[in-house]
Parts: sequence; C-alpha cells; structure tokens
Amino acid sequence: MGSQYSGNKNFSSKRNSYRKTNASLTKNYFHPYAQNYFDRVISSGSSLTDSAKTAINKYIISLVSAGLWDKIIDMGLFCGPSNLVGALTKLKYTTSSRLINTNFIEADYISTGANAGLIGNGTNKFLDTMFTPNVLGHSLGVYFSDNAEVASSRCILGIEDSVVTAGDARQSLHASSTSLASMGMRTFTGNFSSKTRANGLLLGRYNPFTNVIQSSYNGEPYSTSTATFSNVYLSSSPFGVFARNAFGVGSAYSASRLAFYVIGTQFWTDADTANFNNISKLFLASFGIMF
Repeated sequence: MGSQYSGNKNFSSKRNSYRKTNASLTKNYFHPYAQNYFDRVISSGSSLTDSAKTAINKYIISLVSAGLWDKIIDMGLFCGPSNLVGALTKLKYTTSSRLINTNFIEADYISTGANAGLIGNGTNKFLDTMFTPNVLGHSLGVYFSDNAEVASSRCILGIEDSVVTAGDARQSLHASSTSLASMGMRTFTGNFSSKTRANGLLLGRYNPFTNVIQSSYNGEPYSTSTATFSNVYLSSSPFGVFARNAFGVGSAYSASRLAFYVIGTQFWTDADTANFNNISKLFLASFGIMF
C-alpha cells in the first residue's frame, strides 16, 4: 500500500526538493571564517577535498571556542590546499591575504601525509607575509615537520630591519645549529631563548616591558632567557617565513619543512600555548602529520 501522499505529485515534488535542499545545507555548512578561507583558496586556482574542509573547519571552531582565534593576527597553512598557489593563501590575515613567494616551486609543497608541508632550501627561498609588526613582542609560532637545516643560525619566521645595525630589531624564531638541537625566540644578536626539539610546535614570545624572551616546545610552559637587551624598537619591515625579511630581501634562509606559521598578539599565556598545541596537534593529525 502506497503513502497517502503518493498520488499528490505536487507534494511529492516539494518533499523531494526539501530533502535535497536540507541535505545540501547539512553537508556544506561551515563556519563563516572557514568558508571565507575556502572561497579564497578556490579563487586562487586551487582546491580542497571534503575531508580537508572538515578538518580546517573544526580547527577554526576549536580556536574560536578556546579564545585563540582573536589572538591570531596572521597565519598560513602549508597543508590542505591541493597545490602551492592555494597554500600561499593565508588562513587569517590583517593586511595582505596572500604570501609573496620568492623561488618556491610546486615540488616544494605536499598537501597531506607524513611529509606534508612546504620545505625551504636554505639558500634563496622565502615568503613575505606583508605584515609589519604593530606592537613590540608579537607571539610567533611554527610547526616543523622536517629539521633538515643546512647551516647554523637559520631564521624560520622573523625580521631583519636593515635600517639600523644588523640584529637590533630581530623578532624571530631561530635555529642556532645545523641539527636544530637548539631552537627558540630571538630578538637581537646573541640573545636567545632556546629549546631542544625534534619535530613539533615551537612558539616564542618577547615581553617588551620586562625585556624577557621565552620559548615553548609542544605546549610546555615557556622557558626564559636571562639576557638583557638594548636598542628595543618597532621594526618597519614585514615578517618573513623561511628567512628574516628585510623589506623583501631575505637572509639566514631556513631549509626546514613547515606545516604552518602563526603570528599572534602579545603575551600569549602558558594556557594559550597549551591549548594551541593540543588543538593544532589534532588538526595536523587529520592530515597525517604527527607530533
């Protein structure tokens, strides 16, 4: 025996239309921040799988819920988009929505899997964020999925302000040895708060009021440098990724593979760091990148 509505073609048509519409809404609804990012990635000429969209959407919702999204100023993901042009589209930005590429090629980027990320060469490849620091002491972070440095004193995320004596205005995450045995936040030549590391999340912060630099690895409480600093001022050059950026010219190039970078507000707390680490760990695992 058929449905009491089976003979009503008009009702049946509306019912099927309703099912299709609501199935589409259920499948394709994303947080507005995520949808904005997806739209920009696709407009760039790239694409994202449904699983990548789901992971990124969940990541953003988790960051928002933890109160961290508003503490992120500029951030780029080097996993998810299908090609390099998509990976150069920032997840979050203040000024430029895209990273300016110097010498990276498609073969340098892998979108998913254990080796996912963008890899430098230690000689001439870097990205210009086009974001100039607006306060002293931005929180800085990167996730390393490879530690193949080729020389000592490599910069992973930072600034070289060439207007003054080299080193006076560095706000950088730096490697102090070829093995990357010592990593940390650096502001000026010779002043370094380091952490022993393998693959993982490295965060650094500088407090301009207490004149202290600190580093954290994989969400642990920050360690503190005892160095004192001089010539503290706000740099006018944008941050670089894979090198120190001096107004579009790189130096101290890194050969590491990065899964993302993040530039945050001042004064991320130990709780912020732990939360960001835990949320990011789950997110990266969805692409096969393990801590």
